[in-house]
Amino acid sequence: AAAAAAELPRLGTARRPPQWPRAELVPEGEGRGAIVLGRDCPTVVLGRAQEGGGRIDLDEVSSSHCKLTLSESGTLSLTDLSTNGTYVDGVRPKRDRRTVELRDGSRVTLVSKTAQDCRDRFGPLAPSYVVRLAASTPPERRQADADADAEA
Repeated sequence: AAAAAAELPRLGTARRPPQWPRAELVPEGEGRGAIVLGRDCPTVVLGRAQEGGGRIDLDEVSSSHCKLTLSESGTLSLTDLSTNGTYVDGVRPKRDRRTVELRDGSRVTLVSKTAQDCRDRFGPLAPSYVVRLAASTPPERRQADADADAEA
C-alpha cells in the first residue's frame, strides 16, 4: 500500500498536459480556407494531387508543391518540392537548401513571387498565404513542468 501511495501525484502537483503549438496559413484571397497544423495534423502537403485543405487545383501548381511541417517545439518549416517555385517573403528557397523555417507573418506564395502577382494571375483562388503561429507553451513553463516531473 505504501508503494502504491508513493506513485500517486502529490496534491497540487498534477502534471499539466503538454500544449502543442498550432500554426495556420491564412489565405490572402477569399477563395480558399485556412490550412491548420497542430497535434492532429503536424504535416500538410500542398499541391494538385492532394486531398482536403492541401489541394490547390491550378495547372501551374505541382502535384506535390510544398510540404509544411510543425514540430512539437513550435517550429514551422516549409520544403519546396515544386518545379515552378514556392516563395517565402518573395524569395525562393535555394536548390541546395529546399527547407526553410517560417515565422509568424511570413508570406508564402506558390508559383508567383509576390501576393499581388498571385492575385493578378489567379484571382480569388490565388495560392498566397500569411503564416500565423499560435503561442506555444513558453520554454520556461516546459522546463518547470519537466523539473516537476523529475521530482515526482
